[in-house]
Amino acid sequence: MRLEAFLAHPALEGLREALQEPPGGHVVAEGHRLLSTRQPKGVKLSARARPQGLWVELELAQGLSLPGPLHLCFALLRPRGLQRVNLRLLAGRTSRATIISHCIFPNPLGIRHLMRAQVLLQEGAELSYEQIHIHGPEGGLVVEPRAQVELQRKACYRADFALLQGRAGRLSIHYVVKAQEEAAAELVARGQARGQDQVCLREEIHLLGKASRGLIKARLALRERAQGLIEGITVGAAPQARGHVDCLEVLAQEAQGRAVPMVEVRHPLARVTHEAALGRLQRAQLEALMARGLSPQEAEEMLIQGILRK
Repeated sequence: MRLEAFLAHPALEGLREALQEPPGGHVVAEGHRLLSTRQPKGVKLSARARPQGLWVELELAQGLSLPGPLHLCFALLRPRGLQRVNLRLLAGRTSRATIISHCIFPNPLGIRHLMRAQVLLQEGAELSYEQIHIHGPEGGLVVEPRAQVELQRKACYRADFALLQGRAGRLSIHYVVKAQEEAAAELVARGQARGQDQVCLREEIHLLGKASRGLIKARLALRERAQGLIEGITVGAAPQARGHVDCLEVLAQEAQGRAVPMVEVRHPLARVTHEAALGRLQRAQLEALMARGLSPQEAEEMLIQGILRK
């Protein structure tokens, strides 16, 4: 498949411009086939495709500030198949960048998407990593993102996983961040599930250095017979370390959810807090929207999308 044919697919409509002229560069792959790479100045980019998977390595030069997002696009346009992605990312000292990863599965009847990432931010580096999933209405897919993230002194890392369109299928996320002195990490996960979907969000932040900071924020909407589990884990192991876990699950119909915020303090001068909320949509809010002409389904969808975008 050529890049032009790939970008012509209806599921890529909102991404064509970003992938064609990205000031920060891009990597575009369908299945285990590389369709295009564009290396921006200051970034060492290596991408290899093999029958067993994709290997992508990115190294941001010391002091680099990318002029725009670096786009990664990993897709399976056919209904069945396996995609393995192995990502290694090094952000040099005081570098600054935004990476947007698009994962697109428009018609999943039997798809497996496995992501394994190793991320290192050197001293003072700042990185925002946005992972946007676009799934079709079928639930025939398994999605397993895994990441190990190391933050050196004063590094700042923000990760945002968003599944706001389509069925989740079987989604299992596990991210682990280790933060050294004065480093900061923010992990945000937002998703929805319906039918027989099963979702497990497990995110960990280990505050290992003095005055390190961490925030875990998870939002999950479950409908019909979907099941969900949120596990937010923060460990404070250094003086002045500060962490917080915030979990919210909204349930509708026969959906079932669990939230397990876990906090651990290993140093007397560390502080870690948590909050969790599970429950149904408030009837008063639904009725207020329905009184303005929305159907029950439209009112439910509006409230859920508002919660997921908070």
